[in-house]
Amino acid sequence: MSVTQVQRTARSIKPRIRTSRKDRAVWLYVVPVVAVFLFVFVGPLVFTAWTALHETTYYQIKEFSGLNSFTKLFSDKDLPKQIGTTLAFSLGALAIAVPLGLPLQWS
Repeated sequence: MSVTQVQRTARSIKPRIRTSRKDRAVWLYVVPVVAVFLFVFVGPLVFTAWTALHETTYYQIKEFSGLNSFTKLFSDKDLPKQIGTTLAFSLGALAIAVPLGLPLQWS
């Protein structure tokens, strides 16, 4: 084997990249954050979507109903009135809380 063949062989062999302990220690921070995110945000979102597709009575989840609940909701004649009531209560609470909270900010 000539010198040039040895040099080509040496170049083609990639060195093993070893991760340092500091790089692996990052996972000690990442894994708990991901676990909490999944438990606090994604879990309830999936449960809510799953529950919305079933007939429910308080805390009892019954048979699968698909999109029937949404069909009933959007065909209800009282829906605009109910949305208006919700907005009135929400904006009323903001109208009370914001003026009371602003002076506390500067004190």
